[in-house]
Amino acid sequence: MSRIVTLTTDFGYQDSYVGQMKGVLLGLNPSLTIVDITHAIEPQDVRQGAYVVSTSFEQFPAGTIHVGVVDPGVGTDRRPIIVVHDDGLFVGPDNGLFTAILKTARSVVEISRPSLIKDSASCTFHGRDLFSPTAAFLSLGEPAASFGDEVSDPIALDEWTTEMTGSGIRGPVLHVDRFGNAITSIRRVDLGGDVTEVVCGEFRVPCLSNTYGEVDEGEAIALIGSQDTLELSVSGGSVASSFGIKRGAEVEVSWRLGRSGVR
Repeated sequence: MSRIVTLTTDFGYQDSYVGQMKGVLLGLNPSLTIVDITHAIEPQDVRQGAYVVSTSFEQFPAGTIHVGVVDPGVGTDRRPIIVVHDDGLFVGPDNGLFTAILKTARSVVEISRPSLIKDSASCTFHGRDLFSPTAAFLSLGEPAASFGDEVSDPIALDEWTTEMTGSGIRGPVLHVDRFGNAITSIRRVDLGGDVTEVVCGEFRVPCLSNTYGEVDEGEAIALIGSQDTLELSVSGGSVASSFGIKRGAEVEVSWRLGRSGVR
Protein backbone atom coordinates (compact mmCIF):
# COMPACT_ATOMS: atom_id res chain seq x y z
CA MET A 1 0.00 0.00 0.00
CA SER A 2 1.45 3.35 -1.07
CA ARG A 3 1.49 5.97 1.69
CA ILE A 4 3.56 9.03 2.56
CA VAL A 5 5.59 9.10 5.78
CA THR A 6 7.34 12.29 6.86
CA LEU A 7 10.27 12.44 9.28
CA THR A 8 11.15 15.31 11.63
CA THR A 9 14.02 14.65 14.04
CA ASP A 10 16.99 16.11 15.85
CA PHE A 11 19.29 13.33 14.60
CA GLY A 12 21.31 15.49 12.23
CA TYR A 13 22.89 14.28 9.01
CA GLN A 14 26.30 12.92 9.99
CA ASP A 15 25.15 9.70 11.68
CA SER A 16 23.18 6.72 10.40
CA TYR A 17 20.14 7.16 12.68
CA VAL A 18 17.82 8.53 10.01
CA GLY A 19 18.93 5.88 7.56
CA GLN A 20 18.20 3.16 10.10
CA MET A 21 14.66 4.47 10.57
CA LYS A 22 14.12 4.50 6.82
CA GLY A 23 15.43 0.96 6.58
CA VAL A 24 12.86 -0.25 9.12
CA LEU A 25 10.03 1.62 7.39
CA LEU A 26 10.89 0.29 3.93
CA GLY A 27 11.55 -3.20 5.25
CA LEU A 28 7.95 -3.38 6.46
CA ASN A 29 6.38 -1.44 3.58
CA PRO A 30 8.61 -1.11 0.50
CA SER A 31 6.04 1.02 -1.31
CA LEU A 32 6.31 3.93 1.14
CA THR A 33 7.25 7.43 0.02
CA ILE A 34 9.43 8.92 2.76
CA VAL A 35 9.82 12.70 2.97
CA ASP A 36 12.43 14.34 5.19
CA ILE A 37 11.01 17.51 6.72
CA THR A 38 14.23 18.21 8.62
CA HIS A 39 16.75 16.44 10.81
CA ALA A 40 18.35 19.70 11.92
CA ILE A 41 16.21 20.40 14.97
CA GLU A 42 18.55 21.50 17.76
CA PRO A 43 19.35 18.47 19.96
CA GLN A 44 16.52 17.72 22.41
CA ASP A 45 14.74 20.99 21.53
CA VAL A 46 11.12 19.86 21.73
CA ARG A 47 9.75 23.37 21.27
CA GLN A 48 11.60 23.89 18.02
CA GLY A 49 10.43 20.49 16.83
CA ALA A 50 6.84 21.31 17.75
CA TYR A 51 7.00 24.51 15.74
CA VAL A 52 8.36 22.69 12.67
CA VAL A 53 5.65 20.02 12.91
CA SER A 54 3.01 22.74 13.19
CA THR A 55 4.13 24.48 10.00
CA SER A 56 4.59 21.44 7.78
CA PHE A 57 1.77 18.93 8.15
CA GLU A 58 -0.94 20.95 6.39
CA GLN A 59 1.06 20.93 3.16
CA PHE A 60 0.67 17.16 2.80
CA PRO A 61 -2.28 15.07 1.61
CA ALA A 62 -4.75 13.89 4.23
CA GLY A 63 -3.75 10.46 5.47
CA THR A 64 -0.02 11.22 5.56
CA ILE A 65 1.78 9.69 8.53
CA HIS A 66 4.06 12.14 10.33
CA VAL A 67 6.82 10.69 12.52
CA GLY A 68 8.44 13.12 14.96
CA VAL A 69 11.44 12.18 17.09
CA VAL A 70 12.76 14.90 19.37
CA ASP A 71 12.80 12.81 22.48
CA PRO A 72 14.99 13.70 25.46
CA GLY A 73 12.82 11.43 27.63
CA VAL A 74 13.37 8.30 25.52
CA GLY A 75 13.41 5.16 27.66
CA THR A 76 11.65 6.81 30.61
CA ASP A 77 7.97 6.60 31.52
CA ARG A 78 7.02 9.20 28.90
CA ARG A 79 4.35 7.71 26.66
CA PRO A 80 4.78 6.88 22.97
CA ILE A 81 1.65 8.01 21.13
CA ILE A 82 -0.33 8.15 17.91
CA VAL A 83 -2.36 11.32 17.36
CA VAL A 84 -5.31 10.73 15.06
CA HIS A 85 -6.23 13.88 13.16
CA ASP A 86 -8.31 14.73 10.10
CA ASP A 87 -5.09 15.77 8.35
CA GLY A 88 -3.16 12.58 9.11
CA LEU A 89 -1.57 10.42 11.78
CA PHE A 90 1.23 11.63 14.04
CA VAL A 91 3.62 9.18 15.70
CA GLY A 92 6.15 10.09 18.37
CA PRO A 93 6.73 10.87 22.04
CA ASP A 94 4.11 12.43 24.30
CA ASN A 95 6.22 15.43 25.28
CA GLY A 96 4.53 18.38 23.56
CA LEU A 97 5.95 17.72 20.11
CA PHE A 98 2.41 17.58 18.69
CA THR A 99 1.03 20.55 20.62
CA ALA A 100 -0.31 22.34 17.54
CA ILE A 101 -2.69 19.53 16.57
CA LEU A 102 -3.93 18.30 19.94
CA LYS A 103 -6.89 20.69 20.19
CA THR A 104 -8.33 19.42 16.91
CA ALA A 105 -7.25 15.78 17.23
CA ARG A 106 -9.90 13.08 16.94
CA SER A 107 -8.09 10.88 19.45
CA VAL A 108 -4.70 10.12 21.00
CA VAL A 109 -3.60 6.52 21.52
CA GLU A 110 -0.72 5.21 23.62
CA ILE A 111 1.52 2.78 21.73
CA SER A 112 1.62 -0.20 24.04
CA ARG A 113 1.13 -3.27 21.84
CA PRO A 114 3.70 -5.82 23.10
CA SER A 115 4.21 -7.42 19.67
CA LEU A 116 5.72 -4.17 18.38
CA ILE A 117 8.63 -4.26 20.80
CA LYS A 118 11.32 -6.81 19.98
CA ASP A 119 13.55 -8.31 22.65
CA SER A 120 16.47 -6.55 20.97
CA ALA A 121 14.77 -3.14 21.01
CA SER A 122 16.92 -0.30 22.27
CA CYS A 123 15.77 1.82 25.22
CA THR A 124 17.49 4.81 23.62
CA PHE A 125 16.31 4.57 20.00
CA HIS A 126 12.52 4.47 19.90
CA GLY A 127 12.67 6.27 16.55
CA ARG A 128 13.93 3.08 14.94
CA ASP A 129 12.52 0.39 17.21
CA LEU A 130 9.06 1.72 18.08
CA PHE A 131 7.96 4.75 16.07
CA SER A 132 9.14 3.47 12.67
CA PRO A 133 7.43 0.07 12.99
CA THR A 134 4.27 1.79 14.24
CA ALA A 135 4.24 4.13 11.25
CA ALA A 136 4.86 1.24 8.86
CA PHE A 137 1.99 -0.84 10.25
CA LEU A 138 -0.30 2.19 10.14
CA SER A 139 0.66 2.65 6.49
CA LEU A 140 -0.41 -0.93 5.84
CA GLY A 141 -3.89 -0.16 7.12
CA GLU A 142 -3.79 -1.16 10.77
CA PRO A 143 -6.10 1.12 12.80
CA ALA A 144 -4.56 3.38 15.42
CA ALA A 145 -6.92 2.00 18.07
CA SER A 146 -5.27 -1.41 17.77
CA PHE A 147 -1.99 -0.08 19.18
CA GLY A 148 -3.22 0.65 22.70
CA ASP A 149 -5.58 2.56 24.94
CA GLU A 150 -6.79 6.10 24.36
CA VAL A 151 -4.96 8.92 26.17
CA SER A 152 -7.08 11.62 27.80
CA ASP A 153 -4.26 13.93 28.94
CA PRO A 154 -1.61 14.32 26.21
CA ILE A 155 1.12 16.81 26.99
CA ALA A 156 0.92 20.25 25.37
CA LEU A 157 3.44 23.07 25.59
CA ASP A 158 2.31 26.23 27.33
CA GLU A 159 3.89 28.76 24.99
CA TRP A 160 1.36 28.55 22.17
CA THR A 161 -1.00 31.01 23.83
CA THR A 162 -1.80 34.65 23.18
CA GLU A 163 -3.38 37.14 25.56
CA MET A 164 -5.67 40.01 24.70
CA THR A 165 -4.76 43.37 26.23
CA GLY A 166 -6.82 46.50 26.61
CA SER A 167 -5.63 47.81 23.25
CA GLY A 168 -4.37 44.76 21.38
CA ILE A 169 -2.69 41.40 21.93
CA ARG A 170 0.53 39.91 23.23
CA GLY A 171 2.19 36.59 22.49
CA PRO A 172 5.62 34.92 22.46
CA VAL A 173 8.18 34.39 19.75
CA LEU A 174 7.84 30.71 18.85
CA HIS A 175 10.77 30.34 16.47
CA VAL A 176 13.75 32.18 15.04
CA ASP A 177 14.43 30.94 11.52
CA ARG A 178 17.80 30.66 9.77
CA PHE A 179 17.40 34.20 8.39
CA GLY A 180 17.03 35.61 11.91
CA ASN A 181 13.32 36.38 11.57
CA ALA A 182 11.32 36.07 14.81
CA ILE A 183 8.06 34.20 14.21
CA THR A 184 5.35 34.70 16.82
CA SER A 185 2.21 32.94 18.01
CA ILE A 186 0.07 35.91 16.91
CA ARG A 187 -1.99 34.97 13.88
CA ARG A 188 -3.42 37.25 11.20
CA VAL A 189 -6.95 36.44 12.45
CA ASP A 190 -5.97 37.58 15.96
CA LEU A 191 -5.46 41.18 14.82
CA GLY A 192 -8.58 43.11 15.64
CA GLY A 193 -7.92 46.53 14.17
CA ASP A 194 -5.57 48.99 12.50
CA VAL A 195 -2.13 48.17 13.98
CA THR A 196 -0.48 51.20 15.52
CA GLU A 197 2.56 49.61 17.16
CA VAL A 198 4.50 46.33 17.40
CA VAL A 199 6.97 46.12 20.30
CA CYS A 200 9.46 43.52 21.51
CA GLY A 201 12.10 44.91 23.83
CA GLU A 202 14.01 47.54 21.83
CA PHE A 203 12.22 46.52 18.64
CA ARG A 204 9.44 48.96 17.79
CA VAL A 205 7.57 49.66 14.52
CA PRO A 206 4.39 51.72 13.98
CA CYS A 207 2.53 49.43 11.56
CA LEU A 208 2.62 46.24 9.53
CA SER A 209 4.18 45.97 6.09
CA ASN A 210 3.42 43.55 3.27
CA THR A 211 6.95 42.64 2.13
CA TYR A 212 10.54 42.93 3.32
CA GLY A 213 11.35 45.28 0.46
CA GLU A 214 8.95 48.00 1.59
CA VAL A 215 11.56 49.41 3.97
CA ASP A 216 15.22 50.34 3.54
CA GLU A 217 17.87 47.70 4.14
CA GLY A 218 18.68 47.48 7.83
CA GLU A 219 15.31 48.87 8.91
CA ALA A 220 13.08 46.98 11.33
CA ILE A 221 9.86 45.61 9.94
CA ALA A 222 6.83 43.62 11.11
CA LEU A 223 4.64 41.66 8.71
CA ILE A 224 2.40 38.63 8.34
CA GLY A 225 4.73 35.91 7.10
CA SER A 226 4.25 32.77 5.05
CA GLN A 227 2.84 30.84 8.03
CA ASP A 228 0.09 33.49 8.40
CA THR A 229 1.54 34.69 11.70
CA LEU A 230 3.23 37.90 12.80
CA GLU A 231 6.97 38.04 12.10
CA LEU A 232 9.56 40.56 13.27
CA SER A 233 12.40 41.13 10.83
CA VAL A 234 15.17 43.42 9.69
CA SER A 235 15.23 44.04 5.95
CA GLY A 236 18.37 42.43 4.57
CA GLY A 237 19.47 41.44 8.06
CA SER A 238 18.62 39.53 11.21
CA VAL A 239 16.25 40.77 13.88
CA ALA A 240 17.73 38.18 16.24
CA SER A 241 21.22 39.67 15.86
CA SER A 242 20.17 43.32 15.65
CA PHE A 243 17.78 43.30 18.61
CA GLY A 244 18.78 40.20 20.56
CA ILE A 245 15.32 38.68 20.13
CA LYS A 246 15.14 35.01 21.10
CA ARG A 247 12.44 32.39 21.26
CA GLY A 248 10.09 33.09 24.15
CA ALA A 249 10.45 36.88 23.93
CA GLU A 250 7.14 38.68 24.48
CA VAL A 251 5.69 40.66 21.58
CA GLU A 252 2.91 43.19 22.05
CA VAL A 253 0.71 44.56 19.28
CA SER A 254 -1.53 47.60 19.70
CA TRP A 255 -4.31 48.68 17.36
CA ARG A 256 -7.24 50.97 16.91
CA LEU A 257 -10.55 49.70 15.60
CA GLY A 258 -10.70 49.28 11.84
CA ARG A 259 -9.02 46.94 9.42
CA SER A 260 -5.70 45.38 10.46
CA GLY A 261 -2.95 47.89 9.84
CA VAL A 262 -0.81 47.28 6.81
CA ARG A 263 1.56 49.84 5.40
